[in-house]
Amino acid sequence: MKKFRKTVISLICAAIVLSFTACGSSGYSPSYNKAYDSASSAAPAYAYGDYESYDGDYGYAEEFAVADGSGSNSGSSSSSTPKVNDTSRKLIKTYNMTVETEDFNGFTDAITKKVTELDGYIENMDTSNGSVYSSYYQAKRSSMTIRIPADRADDFINMIGEKGNITYQSLNVNDITLQYVDIESRKSAYETEEKRVLELLDRAETLEEILILEDKLSEIRYQLESIESQLRTFDNKIDYSTIYLDINEVKVYTEPVVEPETYGERLANAFTRNVKSVFEGLKDFLVGFVGAIPSLVILAIVVLIIVLIVRGIIKSTDKRAKRKAEKRMKEWQEQQLKLKAQAEAEAKAQAEAQAKAIKAEEKAGENAEVKEESNPDNGQ
Repeated sequence: MKKFRKTVISLICAAIVLSFTACGSSGYSPSYNKAYDSASSAAPAYAYGDYESYDGDYGYAEEFAVADGSGSNSGSSSSSTPKVNDTSRKLIKTYNMTVETEDFNGFTDAITKKVTELDGYIENMDTSNGSVYSSYYQAKRSSMTIRIPADRADDFINMIGEKGNITYQSLNVNDITLQYVDIESRKSAYETEEKRVLELLDRAETLEEILILEDKLSEIRYQLESIESQLRTFDNKIDYSTIYLDINEVKVYTEPVVEPETYGERLANAFTRNVKSVFEGLKDFLVGFVGAIPSLVILAIVVLIIVLIVRGIIKSTDKRAKRKAEKRMKEWQEQQLKLKAQAEAEAKAQAEAQAKAIKAEEKAGENAEVKEESNPDNGQ
């Protein structure tokens, strides 16, 4: 056994010496590259460099075949290929459901209790407690995102169907088996490479070799952590089904739509629906009217006040206009009286002047006659 180890060490040393001459221009140290290549000479085609030139399948077609037992490879090829332990189907199930309930609080309490009983959890919940606006009533509603163990999801679905009225339901199944197997193979490849780098690190002699190997080891472990995180995410989605549940509070459950068999049934159904609609409309109107009575009373009072104010303004305006009209009429009448008095005074003055003129003429005539009579000789 010791002789075999010495032989292996001699071969590794010879490979390191050859690497100094053949790989002098390499980015890594010659001793590291050759030592790493010699230690990895039996490695499959998924060495570290292959991850940087990923072509979509990582060259694992043979590994899948060997892991599934469906391939024809055997011997050394199968011994160096990472085995995939879990070959079962990897299914992610997502449910979408809309449910009606007449007892909103009791139904949501039952859901919470059932989720706890099935070892699940509520990931997200958005609830509206409802409200009343006049005659319009906004019912309670809730939207939930629930995670239930995949093997117990049917129990939860059945409970919902028993407690409420399911109006919509859908199931989406995403098969990620190939993707999951591919990631597991990548993980196995990185673990194998990590083991080999650790072996080389144990035998490293120079500081340069140690630094290069540690740098490569950090890269490998980073990739492993990323892969493990992705696998944990997949495992959670596979192990726990996701249920998106919408809950609506109703007074009466929605009846399933059934196509009428005869024309008479269609007419009867249409008439019944319209009668119900009218009846519900009248009830809503009555409720709205009664609820609006306080508002209507206040509105009537406001309108009455506005009418009285407007009438007062109109009356006041009319009075002012009437007073102005009367004032103008009185002024006009006074002006007419003044004009009349002035005209009468002018006529009187004119008449007096004419009378004076006539008297003066008469007097002048009388004076002339007297003068003639007093001088009779002048006439002869």
